[in-house]
Amino acid sequence: RERIDGEEVCVSFALGTPGPDSKVTAQLSLDGRPVAYAKLGASAMASSLIRNEARILEQLASEWRLGFAVPSPIWRGSLRHWQVLLQSAPAGEITRGGLEPSPAHLDAICTMAKTGSRLVDIDSVISRLEGDSGHVKTARTRRACDWLSIHFAHTGVMLGLGHGDFVPWNTATLPDGRLYVFDWEYGRTDAPVIADLIHYLLMVECLVLGRRPRQAINTVIEYFGRASIAGRLEEIGFTEDQVTGYFLLYLLEISKRHISIHGQPDFIDECLRCLLLRLPEVGERQRVLVAAYACEPQSGSEPAVGWNMVKAIAADNEVWVVTRANNRAAIEPF
Repeated sequence: RERIDGEEVCVSFALGTPGPDSKVTAQLSLDGRPVAYAKLGASAMASSLIRNEARILEQLASEWRLGFAVPSPIWRGSLRHWQVLLQSAPAGEITRGGLEPSPAHLDAICTMAKTGSRLVDIDSVISRLEGDSGHVKTARTRRACDWLSIHFAHTGVMLGLGHGDFVPWNTATLPDGRLYVFDWEYGRTDAPVIADLIHYLLMVECLVLGRRPRQAINTVIEYFGRASIAGRLEEIGFTEDQVTGYFLLYLLEISKRHISIHGQPDFIDECLRCLLLRLPEVGERQRVLVAAYACEPQSGSEPAVGWNMVKAIAADNEVWVVTRANNRAAIEPF
């Protein structure tokens, strides 16, 4: 109330999703209309995310002129053991983003890609991915990195401004028609171009539509194959033949982020596996024939053993499985 000079302001609180990155959000309202929001984090991870969002919003306000709207930082600091970021609320009624990116979303993607854009060597990107977690040292991610090293060897990787969690529920349309983009906790200035667009599509497939990884992968690839989308992305020097490389890079980066917070999520791990199956091989993979009488996903006992053994073998090999016909319906969605 002191920071926004509003003694009559009503403050309401919402508790975040439990976890190491959990935050409390405060809504400051006057006459029933939100005038500001505050994020409060107590854990080390939540505090780090809040500081990062404050830094990005300050840069957006002072360094770059964007064609879309973002919150304005009002104040950041510490209150007791809380890290706090106070930011403006959108003016007027807003309309949330749809399940498919709108032309305004594509405008924002292209604008961010051009903001501070630069080409970097793929080896430096892979080194950053390895970081402290070492997750790229698994057989699957090692194979992905090998493929990326070859794919981007001569072109490099284009980096620029990225939101990091560009999804319908973090975007909205203002009364004046401009796109409003908020929740910049994962914002960065060295994000691979179109990572935000891939994230938007994939999170809708996973969290809203409940699609299987293979279906989600196909939907994203088909989206980038549309002539209208390909033509739009050519404006930033992006071509359709680069989709798989940037998609793979996105999956490795989002995988690392989730490892540091919640452990490897099954959906992202399965997406990585499915996308790798589409790639030209880096070296010869063994072909393995498995006879598994009992083999069924989402089951227990012997069917679970058969399914999980096949999945483990498929991580590093091309696998064909002979099983009972009545397992077909349960297996094919995967």
